[in-house]
Amino acid sequence: VTLTKTDGDIKIVKTFIIDNYGINFTTKVYNNNGPVNTDYLILLGENFGTSTKDTHVGAVALINDKIKTDSDIGQSDRLSWIALEDKYFCIALYNNSLLSGGFKQIDSNKYIYVNLNTQKSINAYAGPKSTSVISNYDPKLDRIVRFGTFGFIGKPLLYVLKYLYSLVGNYGLAIILLTFLIRLVFYPLTYKSFKSMKQMANLQPQLKELQLKYKGKPELLNKATMELYKKHKVNPLGGCLPILIQIPVFIALYNVLLNAIELRHAPFIWWITDLSSKDPYYISPIIMGITMYIQQKLSPSTLDPMQAKIMLFLPIIFTIMFMGFPSGLVIYWIANNIFTIIQQLIDTKIINAKSK
Repeated sequence: VTLTKTDGDIKIVKTFIIDNYGINFTTKVYNNNGPVNTDYLILLGENFGTSTKDTHVGAVALINDKIKTDSDIGQSDRLSWIALEDKYFCIALYNNSLLSGGFKQIDSNKYIYVNLNTQKSINAYAGPKSTSVISNYDPKLDRIVRFGTFGFIGKPLLYVLKYLYSLVGNYGLAIILLTFLIRLVFYPLTYKSFKSMKQMANLQPQLKELQLKYKGKPELLNKATMELYKKHKVNPLGGCLPILIQIPVFIALYNVLLNAIELRHAPFIWWITDLSSKDPYYISPIIMGITMYIQQKLSPSTLDPMQAKIMLFLPIIFTIMFMGFPSGLVIYWIANNIFTIIQQLIDTKIINAKSK
């Protein structure tokens, strides 16, 4: 597309070459004596969607191989790219070499900008924040797809999710299969954690006896408690450490299911027609709450009766909280709860058989 403006002896020619989501933009200035070399700015901004609490909306740039957003961008001559983004889409300016530009406020409006001159062109990408699509235009531009602190784990998980989708043709089923694979990988750790929790639960009567025996004598109580743990070969942290190791993976997957464009408008079954939107009838959050309650009842507990009763309110709290979450995330949580319940039943049989 070529646009021309003539003003007296001056002629300005803007050329747009469009290739799907990619745009190459060139500006030429002429006077009667021929081409004119002059500098100009490309401005983008300011609004780009509605800001949400779970994702960034606004300006973002890659400067010195680091992601910066909004006013933190400042001005730099080391821009790999600069863009406006919302949850699922972006428009980015980039080139084969580093750009000069940044973030500025003009009057009451905020803009991102790039410095250019009539001897250079600029590339733009305007489309979905999908790594498989965006990397075809610029390898570094896929850094705009971010999944939080543990994004380095999230991107491989997304790759596996997309591969599973290519096998089953349904992202809901792919989420369930991915959840199963994660549970399978972490099975040795979760078994160790469950076994330790069960051992701790079995020692609760003896621990209460020690607390009564050494009431008001904390040093003697600590010594007797450690001797009890040593005698029964129980590590009081054994139930926590395996779970802590898994937390980064769960957080990464949470962010993937919350932000991946692949789930946008992706159907699952029956009433769930968009895995990126909440369940319109709140059926899946209720199922999630029920499975969470069952899982909680099957888990060994070292809490006193009052604390145990308080913990029973957690499924209700989570059910209410998950009513506004994307369906894909709720399906993951349901699948994770169900696989955990099955594993707890299997582990209980194994542990009981070994103790006989």
